Amino acid sequence: MPNWTKNFNLEKPLQTESYDVDKRNANWDKIDNALSDAVKTVTGTNDTLTVTTGADVKSTVKVDNVAHAGTADSLAYTMIPNGADLNDYYKVGEYVFVGDANLGTLSNTPADLKESFKLSVTKDVYFQQRLVTYNTHRVFCRRENMGWIEQPAGTAQTAANNVLKTGDTMSGDLTIASSDYGGVNIKNSSGTKFKIRCLPKNNSSIGNVAFFDSTGNQLYSQFFQQK
Repeated sequence: MPNWTKNFNLEKPLQTESYDVDKRNANWDKIDNALSDAVKTVTGTNDTLTVTTGADVKSTVKVDNVAHAGTADSLAYTMIPNGADLNDYYKVGEYVFVGDANLGTLSNTPADLKESFKLSVTKDVYFQQRLVTYNTHRVFCRRENMGWIEQPAGTAQTAANNVLKTGDTMSGDLTIASSDYGGVNIKNSSGTKFKIRCLPKNNSSIGNVAFFDSTGNQLYSQFFQQK
């Protein structure tokens, strides 16, 4: 006697039994009928999806922020009205304010905000707000009800080419903008200063190095004469 599968009651013949095309087709028919019965109807509106299975057992799934037919290239958003307080916008979603002339009616906006913007709210451990202006693409970020921080403009490549104030290594010369008596000061922790400077072209010396104490008194100076 053959065995039978648990879910679809498909025939599983033993090694000693024959399994012809009719038995295989009977198994396929059982699978097809089972799938047809599993999903009787799929109905819904713009924001809900109802699936009916088995003996009229219904399961309803609520769907938010769906891009409906014909709008797949856009996301749902909420307009921010005049007089709004951005501290109130901590439901995850997308918000838009349009109307440069009415920016002054809003409260808790970034300082020096001068144009319309999009506000995105996300949440992981904390709620986060990210505000992007439409024309100049300035970016401001903050955590719930804290102060706004403007993100610096520029690219990663620009940042990579900057010399760090805390110390760095350069592969070329450091050129200081041309100016008479321009120089470089090197100080130690006590305020003692070592200065290297370039002198004007009409001076008898091309430059000098000098040593100063913490009060500015020059202790030593060496000039380099022009040839």
